[in-house]
Amino acid sequence: MCRTKFLKSTMIALMLSFGLAATGQQVLNQLIIASGGSFSNPDDFVTLTSLDPLNFSQNTFGEIKTQAVQHALVDNDFLYVAALDSIVKYDMNSFEKIASTSISGPRMMLISGDLLFVSIQYPETENFIKIYNKITLEQLSVVTEVTGEAAGMVEWGNRIFVAVPGDWTSAVGKIAVLNALDGSFIEELNLGEAGAGIYNLFKYNDLIVSVNRTPWGISTGNISFINPETLETEHSSFPHVINKGVAIHDNLLYLLIDNGIGSINLDTRQISQAVIVGDPGSANFTYFADVAFDALSQSFFATTTDYFSFGEGHIFDLSGNQTDTFEAGISAESLVFDYRNISQVAEQKSEKLSVSPNPVSDKLFFSYSKLHHTYKLSILNAVGQVVMNSSSDNGNGSNEVDVSYLKKGFYTLIYLDKDGISVSTKFLKL
Repeated sequence: MCRTKFLKSTMIALMLSFGLAATGQQVLNQLIIASGGSFSNPDDFVTLTSLDPLNFSQNTFGEIKTQAVQHALVDNDFLYVAALDSIVKYDMNSFEKIASTSISGPRMMLISGDLLFVSIQYPETENFIKIYNKITLEQLSVVTEVTGEAAGMVEWGNRIFVAVPGDWTSAVGKIAVLNALDGSFIEELNLGEAGAGIYNLFKYNDLIVSVNRTPWGISTGNISFINPETLETEHSSFPHVINKGVAIHDNLLYLLIDNGIGSINLDTRQISQAVIVGDPGSANFTYFADVAFDALSQSFFATTTDYFSFGEGHIFDLSGNQTDTFEAGISAESLVFDYRNISQVAEQKSEKLSVSPNPVSDKLFFSYSKLHHTYKLSILNAVGQVVMNSSSDNGNGSNEVDVSYLKKGFYTLIYLDKDGISVSTKFLKL
């Protein structure tokens, strides 16, 4: 669609940011797309892809050998991915996997200090919050007092508030309150029937806002407003089917409503726009897999899928106009933005080893801003074995490598210059 329009808005945000670089102004460094693959294909695994918002180049850098992705979270330079049976941590500068742990039923994650809080769902029937060291992913403790399956979390002061929808039979919603310093249980609040399906939690002014998914067979939805100090709660009901929340921007809550994207005015507690972006085709089993809002470009990044045959990425402006598209895998159920300080982004991009196309089937082209006349290349397979070594004295800033003979899978390309400086990047061989 109109890529020029989206790039223009992105560049304006960048130029404004350059003027405020000294104050730590952030820019969008990359969008991470986590795709769960086809539900009907047990060999279609979770894939992780980085999208550059300036040139729309994509780099598929990771694969988790399981189906279904639950949540992705960026914390400083690190990416955490909760898949069906594991949590995996990546370095967002090198795209290297640096830690992983097995876990049953992870749903959503939140980081507070050095602690990684993970909410738990089916098939687990107890211990619905688990706490990990965010650096090593070592499990530190479990919270046994939470009474049902858990979902979204938000930190308020020295406490963590946890949405507790329970299982599919639950007729009420609850909120658990934990100590943010050690994860110890403080109390649990029953929100009643209006809180059924509680899923996302957001902070707005002096309140916590919960988006409560409409139970199956019901045609109305509820949003709850909780005072975090007194735990007093008010509910607002809407004649619409509500799914999950997307983001709060200014006084508007953007959310999935009636299978499309809409908004609620949090000051008036009324529908602002029931339809910003319409239903993508639920009558034909096509749904929004995930939607993320980038406040810098004032854009929605969204993925659609039927969960078994296709996946697509879309970008919409605040008026609901599609301004661009991007590639997304089947069941791309988690989108997360990686924001950086603008000076940090400029430095990283100037020294980055780039490859294209990625994924690749035959010729892999690479470029590096500091390419020397003499350098060596190596390719390592997924277990660290060297499968190719070569050298060159062609320092024209770009080159190509024949990878047609490689087996399918992930590989690491390593560039080593004459001074012993090395950079690396990952690519996927088809």
